[in-house]
Amino acid sequence: MTRSDLAKAIAHEIPDFSASDAEKVLKALPAVVKTELMARGEVHLPDIGKLHVKDVAARKSRNPANGAEIDIPAHKAVRFKAAKAIKVG
Repeated sequence: MTRSDLAKAIAHEIPDFSASDAEKVLKALPAVVKTELMARGEVHLPDIGKLHVKDVAARKSRNPANGAEIDIPAHKAVRFKAAKAIKVG
């Protein structure tokens, strides 16, 4: 599903809400989510799930092209946990 397909689906579900309005919301969403993750460490999306920041430890890995060992530094990663309402299966 593309962003425009999602915008059309949202506009179809909400009366008096155009696809262009939904497109504007979807374009702004990544910046808003990133700001909230940086400030609070998690974002709850009701009936969808939760995005949260996780610390990932440093580790050693191998370059698959030449087998050379490389160090991957510690970093932060965004993880998603789905709500029960959208779990499939």
